[in-house]
Amino acid sequence: MKDVPESPESGSAYVDEIMEREAEIAAQAPRQVRRRKNPVPRLIVLSIALIGLTAWNVARRPTEPDAAAARRETAAELYEGILLAIDEIETYRDSTGRLPPDLITVGVYEEDVTYTLEGNAYTLQTGLASSVSIIYRDGEDTAPLEGALEAQFEERK
Repeated sequence: MKDVPESPESGSAYVDEIMEREAEIAAQAPRQVRRRKNPVPRLIVLSIALIGLTAWNVARRPTEPDAAAARRETAAELYEGILLAIDEIETYRDSTGRLPPDLITVGVYEEDVTYTLEGNAYTLQTGLASSVSIIYRDGEDTAPLEGALEAQFEERK
C-alpha cells in the first residue's frame, strides 16, 4: 500500500487509483442474480391444506340438529310471540281505551298466536301449529308462561 500523499493533486490521484482498483475487483467478481422462487409448490401445499380443513369441517358437522335445542328454540319463539302480542295489545288499550279487534290492527303478525276477544278481556293462545300450546288470559301474570311451554316440550320428548 502506498503512503498517504502529501499534496492535494497527489491525493486526488490516490483516490482515483483506489476507485479504479475497486471497479476492477467488482468487474471480476461473479454477479449474483437474485432469482424469484417458484410459487407453485407453496400454492400446492396451501391448496391441500385448504381442502383438508374444508373436508374436516364438513365431516364433523352434525347431520341432524340437536332435538333438545330445537325444542328450546321453539319454546322461546312462542314465548316471545305471546309477550309481543300482550305488549302491543296493552299499548293499544292504553292509548285508545278499548281492545283491538284483531292482532293485525296492533301490528302483530305472529302465525302461532291466536287472539280471542271476550267482551272487555282477551285470550291469547300460542303453539297451535306445534301441538304444544299455552293460554294467556287478560290480566294473568306472564312469568309462568315460559316455564309452561318448556314443561310441555319436555313431556313430548
